[in-house]
Amino acid sequence: MDSTFSPDPASRRTLQALEGEVPSAFHLPKGCAFAARCPRASDRCRAEDPKLAEIAPGHPIACFHPL
Repeated sequence: MDSTFSPDPASRRTLQALEGEVPSAFHLPKGCAFAARCPRASDRCRAEDPKLAEIAPGHPIACFHPL
């Protein structure tokens, strides 16, 4: 969510870059593709693929630890 753009200049914030290595698109790791760069990643994230789910109308995500 930190990378979401806001069109309202008054509500804009500094974007935070993800730390870590971007995985190869040809050799994706087992589990979540963002696990190596996510500060909330757990062992489950590294072992299982999160399934896409809609947490609010129009907001689908694939994450075991949504905010």
